[in-house]
Amino acid sequence: MLKSSLSKLEANYGPAHPDTLRARNNMALLDESQGNFREAEPLYVQSLGLMEALYGPDYTDVIAVKNNLAYLYMLMEDYAAAATLLAEVQQQWQTLFGPEHQNTLKATNNLGRVYQKMQRLAEAETQIAGALALRQKVLGPEHLDSIRSMIDLGGVYIDEQRIAEADTLLTSALKLAESILGNQ
Repeated sequence: MLKSSLSKLEANYGPAHPDTLRARNNMALLDESQGNFREAEPLYVQSLGLMEALYGPDYTDVIAVKNNLAYLYMLMEDYAAAATLLAEVQQQWQTLFGPEHQNTLKATNNLGRVYQKMQRLAEAETQIAGALALRQKVLGPEHLDSIRSMIDLGGVYIDEQRIAEADTLLTSALKLAESILGNQ
């Protein structure tokens, strides 16, 4: 049904109309959520190119689509492509909203996760530890995003063979999560 709507929008309004762009991005999100990564990728790439031409590279919707494409590349295990896009997204969010904005912090943490997958552990630690410190400052230590960064940093510590530090951090994250969500 969404494919049919997208086709009709493209026929009636053209590929660069805002409604068509939104529908194409939604189609990509749907394909991604269903594991159809190869179908989602060209939709994101086309949306990103058209939106950048229409709005410029620093428009928030353009950055959001770039972030979606980066996340897709993470899922596809194309970590080099994901890292390139996430570094751009992180810088753009930081320029627009500052280093403590949730979008900046999410991009920072995700960039660290990609670096971890690439075995660039020092860079991963820097990114995730930075996201953790700012998330705890801005959101508080009991926010789920702060806990997510604690878990991610603990994973980096494990990869670095810093088992005692990982155990301490992951135990703290577990206790915080249980206090918020319960221990079911």
